[in-house]
Amino acid sequence: KMSRVPTHDEVHDIRTNTRRVEATLQALRLGRRRKGRRVLRAVTPMRKKAGDVRDMDVLTGFSARLASNGHDQCLVKLLEHLGDQRARGASKLRKTVAKRRRVASKRLKACASLIEKNFDKNSASRQREWPVDATAAALRVAGELTTWPRLSASNLHLFRLKVKEMRNI
Repeated sequence: KMSRVPTHDEVHDIRTNTRRVEATLQALRLGRRRKGRRVLRAVTPMRKKAGDVRDMDVLTGFSARLASNGHDQCLVKLLEHLGDQRARGASKLRKTVAKRRRVASKRLKACASLIEKNFDKNSASRQREWPVDATAAALRVAGELTTWPRLSASNLHLFRLKVKEMRNI
């Protein structure tokens, strides 16, 4: 559930939780199955809309720390513009969440039951296969990180994303 005007923490939680769901599905190779694809189709638009709001939050934080140097009016206009953009993005996020909440919840439950069923004591072969899939995904990302070129301003963000992906796996 989300408040009418989502707080910074709510937006952050939507983004991190949806990323974790996506990473879990990919690590267990469920993103290729029908139920996994349906979960991703339900959850991904919410993450993207939350990303737009989060971007405005970050830009507003950076802008609020700028020294005005006699340009107070310009800084106020910038902050107002960023606030308007955030409000517009928050409205779109709220509509997207309201539209997809029920479907996403249903599909997440179906996917969770699939995982639970496959980790049942009777299906020992699948129990061994999923940790191997997750380990393979973690090793793939670890290999990418170990061969990463020297960090610079142009590749630092991509490196951060890979580290987060590794953590989620």
